[in-house]
Amino acid sequence: MGGRTFAIVFLLVVAFGVWFQQAYMTTYSAEFEAQKMGSAFTSELLTIRPFRSQQYRDGVVSSRVSADEGRYFSNGRIVLAGAVKYEDFDEKGLPRMAVETKRALATLQVLGTGGFFDADKKLEQVEIPGDVVITLAGEDAVRTRKVKVDFQKGILETSEVVTLDGPGRSLRGKGLTYNMDTQDFRLGGRVSGELLPPAQTEIQKSNARQKTQSSP
Repeated sequence: MGGRTFAIVFLLVVAFGVWFQQAYMTTYSAEFEAQKMGSAFTSELLTIRPFRSQQYRDGVVSSRVSADEGRYFSNGRIVLAGAVKYEDFDEKGLPRMAVETKRALATLQVLGTGGFFDADKKLEQVEIPGDVVITLAGEDAVRTRKVKVDFQKGILETSEVVTLDGPGRSLRGKGLTYNMDTQDFRLGGRVSGELLPPAQTEIQKSNARQKTQSSP
């Protein structure tokens, strides 16, 4: 009886040790990645949970950034983690683009004089090291990884494999350049896929609407 009890206690101790080691390594890896993305030669200033930020143009929201967590570093960078989402709007406040991922590095441009938290700031660029889902003009869904957004030039780009699905088209290429102002995009590499004529596209939309209306 005593031997069985000892064996059960021993197994519980081993199981707890394995769980603790995994939890510690997960936390340590996340901390190390955040420090690496923020730069090894800077210090962390502030952590905000959840992170929310909006920018305006003539009183209308021009962009919005949200994440489960935002960590400010002294070099003007923010490590965003969790459900990271960037939304871009036109002059009427209508959505033009949405970018969703799990981790991103944002660089801020400090405007005017004053300290980091006192001066006005705007996004300069965003780097995304992992998988990304991009919605263009509310219709085209783009899936890729390793994306860079340059807000000075108004350009989103990647050199990785890209799949694009939207009304009347399903395309695949290597590399993407998207102009955020004109909403034009260019796929790189050898592009393959399917393009449907307008009539079939309208049929697909009609079938999708009917399916939505008939669902409980």
